[in-house]
Amino acid sequence: AVLPWWRLERVVSAMKPPLRSGRYGPALLSAVTDVSRMLEGGPPTSSERIGDFCERFGVVVAFAAFTFAFAAYGEYRDRRRRWKRAEVRSRMNSTERERARKLQRRYRTGSCPICLEDFDWGDGDAAGSRSGSGSGG
Repeated sequence: AVLPWWRLERVVSAMKPPLRSGRYGPALLSAVTDVSRMLEGGPPTSSERIGDFCERFGVVVAFAAFTFAFAAYGEYRDRRRRWKRAEVRSRMNSTERERARKLQRRYRTGSCPICLEDFDWGDGDAAGSRSGSGSGG
């Protein structure tokens, strides 16, 4: 398509001011000149198409990009705040830490929950010595 609608629209837009002022001859001559120049030039180049696209939709694309960037930043900020709040809530204060240490001393695990090997606590009180199923060493 050598003469797409947007090229012809430019020709018509260029004709409007002389037609409004009553100069019909120069308006028609400029239109014929523009159309013949377009026909000789061939189909529109990529840069001409991109320029026309940016001229028509540049504001819309810029607004959409800005809106997306704003929404992505807001989501990032909210996730970071939630992560920080969870981090703060998961930290133990000194009272909770002391209580956890007491529970740790109270409930001594005798074997690894993954490999089921007995722990050797060095005080002769391994789980294997109580149950007789130790690894021996």
